[in-house]
Amino acid sequence: MVVLRYCEDRSIGHTAHSLRLTGAAVKNRSLRALKQLPGQLLEPASMSDVSKGTELP
Repeated sequence: MVVLRYCEDRSIGHTAHSLRLTGAAVKNRSLRALKQLPGQLLEPASMSDVSKGTELP
């Protein structure tokens, strides 16, 4: 959803239609995903796991 909304610059309506969700659901899920994203990008354990070639949970 984040990729559609922000990387591909899709509207809420287009994203909702593509994912068969309501516009409100797209807004809600996008907001929750964006709040979680910084912590996941900067978490050192995740990055070291990736560099070792191990799978993340």
